[in-house]
Amino acid sequence: VIDVNELNVGTCVDSIEQIQTVCETSNERERYRSILEREMGLLTLQSLLSCSNERVVSSSLACLGSLMQNTFSFREDFKAFDRLVSILSDDTATLQCRSNSPDYATSVTILKRALTLATVLCTKCEPNKNSFLRAKAVYQRTKMNTPPTSGDAPGGSAVLLQNLSTWLLTPPAASNDNMASDVILGHCCNLVASLCKYDDFRAESSSANETASMFYRAGIVPLLMNGNTNDDTGNRRSVCAVAFQDSYEGIELQISAMAAVRALCVNDDIVQSFVAGGVLELVAKVLKETASLLPTNEAGTVSTCDTSTPTAKQQEEARSRKRLLSITLGVIRNLCGNDTIKTNLCQD
Repeated sequence: VIDVNELNVGTCVDSIEQIQTVCETSNERERYRSILEREMGLLTLQSLLSCSNERVVSSSLACLGSLMQNTFSFREDFKAFDRLVSILSDDTATLQCRSNSPDYATSVTILKRALTLATVLCTKCEPNKNSFLRAKAVYQRTKMNTPPTSGDAPGGSAVLLQNLSTWLLTPPAASNDNMASDVILGHCCNLVASLCKYDDFRAESSSANETASMFYRAGIVPLLMNGNTNDDTGNRRSVCAVAFQDSYEGIELQISAMAAVRALCVNDDIVQSFVAGGVLELVAKVLKETASLLPTNEAGTVSTCDTSTPTAKQQEEARSRKRLLSITLGVIRNLCGNDTIKTNLCQD
């Protein structure tokens, strides 16, 4: 356990950021990554997750996330899942947001980076998916050197669901916090999708279906989709109710929410629950909105002869809309294991 009092925090943070920079952008980045691995640098960065200084933890999370994203072989060397889940279990960010604390941005950044790291670690790596789900929040964020003796510490799945529930039911009071909470909800959905997706084709078997069923039994469906609008008092009823409300600007949360829905639809019980929550109406909404954005000719049919040059913003929006459409078509595919749903979709 690292005592922050023994660290020069500024020097430590600068060093971590320099490691990230040379391993990302240097012409010799492959050599630097090899040196980092040979000199046990990955283990050092993982140990820094137990530091009580928020700047050190935040920088370490960002550096590890970058390294794991760019070097697949590093993912299987990650062992600090208990520390990572403990960071995710910390409620400092929500408490600070609810009290309008000026320090909330740092805690929110740590949470976002921890969720990003967890998603990267679990993507295309079956052992890491299992390690995350088995990990326990046995550390207190501000007292990493005093793990509780109780065996009742929440596991990775419980911590993830708690984050979904907490950030869905908060919008914190400050006017700029809704965006922060929506970004965190999106990261949570991305992690759910990664955990429930069979994408590691090196593994002889996958626990993706079992993981999706476990999340279903734990009550994830109402958190993602429980009607497609907020309730009469403006409370945020579900992630999809937030992401697909008519006044909502931005598409990233829509993409993340639908990716989670797609990954979870692995059996008829789960599919029926999503149908009861309004998934068919949501699918129809996405398809109609996408169709309305396609260029049409005078006859009202789709035109392929649009010669106007789109702006960079329009190109980015088109790419995002294409991603959402692709994921939504994946949702339709998974829903169509049920013949009744096939019929309803065709009639709609």
